[in-house]
Amino acid sequence: MENVSKDIFENEIVGHIHSVSNLYQTNSAKRENAINQIQAAKQSLEENQAVITKNRKIIAVLEEESQGDVLAQEYLDKRKGLLKEHELVHRSFQHELTSAQTILEEIDLQHPTLERKLGELVEDEARLRKKKKSLSSAIKKWEFQTDLMEADGGWAKAMGRWSAGA
Repeated sequence: MENVSKDIFENEIVGHIHSVSNLYQTNSAKRENAINQIQAAKQSLEENQAVITKNRKIIAVLEEESQGDVLAQEYLDKRKGLLKEHELVHRSFQHELTSAQTILEEIDLQHPTLERKLGELVEDEARLRKKKKSLSSAIKKWEFQTDLMEADGGWAKAMGRWSAGA
């Protein structure tokens, strides 16, 4: 009876180990994805910042030289519109970067807890297996002693069980 409950408990521990291990692997994949998103967002931010800087320089030069020139003023207005679009995209990339960094921080906070829990479960499983082995050994000894004490042929039966178990 006790052996059956230990098997159930062992199965429960193994199930917990699998679920924590799966969560750990999922978090590792999410972490890798967040790192990739951060790198992509940083690269996009740098590229976008270069375009913004270039547009600002062009606008600064053209504003001085376009006084009274209608075509130059129209071109300048288009450049200002492009600049606003790039600034909007820049804010979007910054938001994406911040979100990915937040996800990475959350995962990094969970990671040690999952590692600790997984370690505890593995230790519990090892302890349970050791107890199960001890219990099995005690049952075999008890069966041997019981057979040995039996009246009719108990000694021969005990020796047969002992030699079969060895």
